[in-house]
Amino acid sequence: MYRKTYANIYFNNIKDNVNKIIEKYNDYKYYIGVVKADCYGHNGYEVVKSIIYGGCNYLAVSSLDEALEIRENFDIPILCLGIINSKYISICEEKNIDVTVTNLDYLKEIKDSSVNIHIKIDTGMNRLGVKEKEEFNTMIEIINNSNLNLKGIYTHIYEATNKKSVDKQIDIFKSITSDIDLNKIDMVHIAQSDTLINYPKIDFCNGCRLGIIMYGLNDNDLDFYKIVQIRGLIKVS
Repeated sequence: MYRKTYANIYFNNIKDNVNKIIEKYNDYKYYIGVVKADCYGHNGYEVVKSIIYGGCNYLAVSSLDEALEIRENFDIPILCLGIINSKYISICEEKNIDVTVTNLDYLKEIKDSSVNIHIKIDTGMNRLGVKEKEEFNTMIEIINNSNLNLKGIYTHIYEATNKKSVDKQIDIFKSITSDIDLNKIDMVHIAQSDTLINYPKIDFCNGCRLGIIMYGLNDNDLDFYKIVQIRGLIKVS
């Protein structure tokens, strides 16, 4: 190295963080470790291993490239949060990568495959996701008449420290999906780092996504950090 600045990553800390989070919030079935962008820049392989050892039984990435890199070393379910070009869906089938579906047009492109899919609902972040109940219902009808495996339904809560905003978004999610029984969906995941520690568990949700909380960064609930003793990961010199 030709620079004096470097970061030491303490892998045991992240394993302990994940373990303590799961111990405190132990009523979920799926704990999805978000490892996108090289685990938020913390070093991919070793951090993924620590997250799995800590207790996560699912991983989430942002791209197919990230998913395939992890698949080379780990036999664990992986969800791609970003859009995968439909011409690569056969790779997802072969490598057991779950695919995010955000609209009807994309679903039609992949409907002849048997890949695992998660429908993303847009509850107001306006980045990706289904916004209308009619479109959602049409998608469910197509899925029910195809070989696609509807593995999950989820959303991403924005402004997660604002209770009024969070409640509104959850109501939108319920409204869009109201014509199906969410309890019959294998995975429903809404909670992420901030909503996990600041709001009660939603009864029909059995999965949560652990993101930046695993890496020791959050200042919204100091009492939570006193309870679980979240530990920092990085020493910069």
